[in-house]
Amino acid sequence: MSEELYQHANGIAFSRISDVYIPRSCSFGKSQILFRDSTNRKEIELLLLELLDDVCFRLRMHQVVAQTVHLSIGYNKQTGGGFSRQKKMGRASNLNQDIFPYCLTILHNFDNGMPIRSIGISLSNTSIEEEEQMSLFEDIDQRERAYALAKTIDEIRMRYGKNSLLRASSHLEHSTACYRNGLVGGYKA
Repeated sequence: MSEELYQHANGIAFSRISDVYIPRSCSFGKSQILFRDSTNRKEIELLLLELLDDVCFRLRMHQVVAQTVHLSIGYNKQTGGGFSRQKKMGRASNLNQDIFPYCLTILHNFDNGMPIRSIGISLSNTSIEEEEQMSLFEDIDQRERAYALAKTIDEIRMRYGKNSLLRASSHLEHSTACYRNGLVGGYKA
């Protein structure tokens, strides 16, 4: 017993952290500070969709689904403030078309029209993809086709680069997807 107390007092442990520490949940997120203040909400929705594309890609790579959407909006320096809200979805998902309407609901309900300078989105309350509860009232074939399409797009992007397959809206002037995909760790490569 004295040897065990000595080891404990001196920070000596032979157990593996993975055996002791089991994380309860994790979240996947991404945020962006805009190049300029934006009052155009269509631009903000496009940038939000681009960020959501990246986050959903990471969810699918880790083979998890998320049930809680968290949106953070920061206003410019002159007005200050912003808001940060979350909403629980009816069903866990890792598909953009399932999650984006919840993001829009949060944005439209809490935005007060001030110039926006930063956007952040995170998806939490994750669970393993195979453990998902099936719905009796949903067209399963349509959901499987949407998931297969998303996985195919992910595979193309992994093989040929993130800019190989983008939304048409990502080539607009105010879009940042092409620029962000060229960064390494947030900096020019």
